[in-house]
Amino acid sequence: MLVTTLIVLGVLSGVPSTTSLDDPAPRIEETNPAAISGVPRMRPMRVFKDIRLKRPIQILVRPDLPDLLYVVEQPGRIRVLDRTRPDATEAATLLDIRPEVRMKHNEEGLLSMAFSPDVANDGLFYLYYTASSPRRAVLSRFKIASDGAADPESEEILLEVPQPFGNHNGGTVLFGPDGMLYLSLGDGGAANDPMGHGQDLSTLLGTVLRIDPNGSTDGKAYGIPSDNPFLDVEGARPEIWAYGLRNIWRMSFDRETGELWAGDVGQNQWEEIDVVRAGGNYGWRYREGKHRFWIRWSTIRAPTGSASRAGTSTAGRRDRRRSVPTSTPTTSPVGSGGSAPSTVR
Repeated sequence: MLVTTLIVLGVLSGVPSTTSLDDPAPRIEETNPAAISGVPRMRPMRVFKDIRLKRPIQILVRPDLPDLLYVVEQPGRIRVLDRTRPDATEAATLLDIRPEVRMKHNEEGLLSMAFSPDVANDGLFYLYYTASSPRRAVLSRFKIASDGAADPESEEILLEVPQPFGNHNGGTVLFGPDGMLYLSLGDGGAANDPMGHGQDLSTLLGTVLRIDPNGSTDGKAYGIPSDNPFLDVEGARPEIWAYGLRNIWRMSFDRETGELWAGDVGQNQWEEIDVVRAGGNYGWRYREGKHRFWIRWSTIRAPTGSASRAGTSTAGRRDRRRSVPTSTPTTSPVGSGGSAPSTVR
């Protein structure tokens, strides 16, 4: 799919909320957006109309170069657009790693980018992408050269995670206000979490990770922060910040409160907006949002030769049917040592 125009959309509130089946509440009446105090009117505008982009999935601004927009293309390129030149007909390329990126499924590819907080001095940025042979997710670091481009040979691989299926790869990589690097990983894919990754702390799948990219712990290419919630839990991966997540596609830190907000893609009916907190268990696969998750386990099969297993909130509902209910979870919806996840409606 070729996109010939880059569009910024402004979305106004005013859509009635959907009530929870588990916690009935009156529906909020539709509100005139113009009557909402403090919400500006916005409209989409066409920009860079002569630039052709292929599957752009993220736009970033480098703090020390605010006029440049860095556009992540899912097949494996990072393009650079200059806001002072809206009539440009070509985009510069920061990096092209398309030969290294696996994109055989719609949810695979180059999925996210984050600049180092000190990029003006160290020239570093981080990428999260999928790769082949074996199928895996990769977190890497690259360096920008003096000419403003990045050399693919500068890649330093920090982390690789086996992926049993081609979907549910997450994901967002970003720095928190604490200077640590956060990464969202999906549950491994297929449907209904057939390998049980969501509630398994021995795997990195179905989690949000928190690592120190400037450190090193136990020979790893990154450090484990001393206040990570599962550091002393037997059998748990110490990188995990929160778990019980199906497939967080995008997440972001609130610049005022420092809270981490995430959009977790639902299975068939319920989508989640989560406030991700240390040690939180967000319920998947026992729960989808605030709702008990129903599946027909007999229909689920793990792939032949697949890799070994290395507070909830609700938003929109999708009208599809599910089958027989599972039993209620045997684990608490709160991770060991963590606070209860927040509920957002």
